[in-house]
Amino acid sequence: MRNKVAISGLLLFGLSCYPLALMAREVVTGRQVAKAYLVEDVYGSLAASVGGHSVHLEDDLPPSADSNARVRTTVRIIVDGNDYAAPVDAEARPYFEDSNRYHGYVHLKRLTDRRSGETSIVVAQALGRPAEASRASEGNLRYRVLTISGNGVVKEEVFTYAQRGAPAVRTRLIDGVVPHPIGYHSDLMQVWPSIFYPVLYPWLSGLVGGVLLLSWFATRRRIPM
Repeated sequence: MRNKVAISGLLLFGLSCYPLALMAREVVTGRQVAKAYLVEDVYGSLAASVGGHSVHLEDDLPPSADSNARVRTTVRIIVDGNDYAAPVDAEARPYFEDSNRYHGYVHLKRLTDRRSGETSIVVAQALGRPAEASRASEGNLRYRVLTISGNGVVKEEVFTYAQRGAPAVRTRLIDGVVPHPIGYHSDLMQVWPSIFYPVLYPWLSGLVGGVLLLSWFATRRRIPM
């Protein structure tokens, strides 16, 4: 009987520990990022400024009265009069003059380092899948982040979806140009919850497995030699 308890506990806990570890990593990483940075979306405008340096997004599309209109275009990322955009088409909604215009393709954010107090403007841009990619995979999708500091220095980073967690703040910077909720290292906490997942598995299964293993260890300690 004791062996059955041990086997059942080991099986339940063993099957549950990996997703539980991934969930714990997501929670810990989220807290670390929130402690280190303040990340704010620029929703109501296509422009922002920091330290007297201006950043704005623009295109050549004429105004539209149709809120459902969508047009392929190239977005210009203008920093102090210079265009830093990558030559990638984006889907624009010309009716809007705010973050909805390039939703999912180009997005403005304000990033503050809580330790130094320095604030930067960040432009995230979805670059799509590289032409040389051998197979279609979300991990191959590329993203570009421009960081404009208060002294006007522009820093560029290009990375894939699989590389978004190093450093973890990248995830917060590109979440406006990814078409679904994203995690820092994995997306297992971004699915719609149900009774089965994550309640029955892995939370309850891990808990029951741990209790059974502890019960088995406690029983062994009481067995006389």
